[in-house]
Amino acid sequence: MSVGSFIGGGTSFLRNNLRIVAIWAALYLVTIIAAIGFMRPAFGSIMDFQRQMALRKSMGVTGPPVFPANMFGTLFLVEIIALLVMLVAFAAVVRAAARAENEGFAYIRVGMDELRLLGLTIIIILLAIVAEIVAVLVLGILGGVLGAMLGAKAGIGVAALLTVALFCGAIYAQVRLSLAGVLTVIQHRIVIKDAWRATKGQFWSLFLAYLVMGLIYLAVSVVILAITSPGLLTAYASFDPRALQAAGQAQLAQTAGFSIVYMLKMLLGAIIIIPWSVILIAGMTTVAQDLSGLNHSIARQFD
Repeated sequence: MSVGSFIGGGTSFLRNNLRIVAIWAALYLVTIIAAIGFMRPAFGSIMDFQRQMALRKSMGVTGPPVFPANMFGTLFLVEIIALLVMLVAFAAVVRAAARAENEGFAYIRVGMDELRLLGLTIIIILLAIVAEIVAVLVLGILGGVLGAMLGAKAGIGVAALLTVALFCGAIYAQVRLSLAGVLTVIQHRIVIKDAWRATKGQFWSLFLAYLVMGLIYLAVSVVILAITSPGLLTAYASFDPRALQAAGQAQLAQTAGFSIVYMLKMLLGAIIIIPWSVILIAGMTTVAQDLSGLNHSIARQFD
């Protein structure tokens, strides 16, 4: 496996399936527009909250106004729906890239594969929480012991190094398990151990592939911001909190009002970000099949 084979597999799939990718992009646009429409009251509440904060600050009133309680429920519901939509979309791309039988519309289904992906996501989140709790406890104990033995400054230095090591360990685990979702869809079962085995000796190749794709995403995002929201890009570059706040409020107003600029941004996102996502997932599928020894005849056994 190499970075070239990863990206090459994804771009080859994209080139040969432009019609299906166009359908996915159109569905993405429809979904985003529907989500924004559903969230418009929430955006209005957030804007009112921000205006009240500014007014209270100008009047010298301490403490923020009361945040609308119904906002948290709305945001939580939207996050859950977004997760489910992402799982359905992920499974559709994997099916298409694995050359499974297209029994749904553009490989889109809602069934056991998606349910297994949800289960995999919950398991990995729980494992990550447990690992983080254990790591923080161990880090705290080691930091305290080393601080008592070596002195406060040396203890802080060692604790900082251990924190960096913990961060690197988290990245290592994410990369080694990154093909679990693809293999779960292909093999019709929740896959964790097999994903870890399949990526043995491939950490750096996978890491570099994800890094290259991440840099491409960053560059594309900057281009989209420069075209549609130059003020926000300037605010990010300035690192000025007040400029960032003002630019964020302007973006919120554009989103809530379905402005032409916002619609242009969504259109560019569908044209650029969707192909990027397809290349990423299709590349992961190609690599997962190669590393796990699967071939296309096995992949055709989708129900």
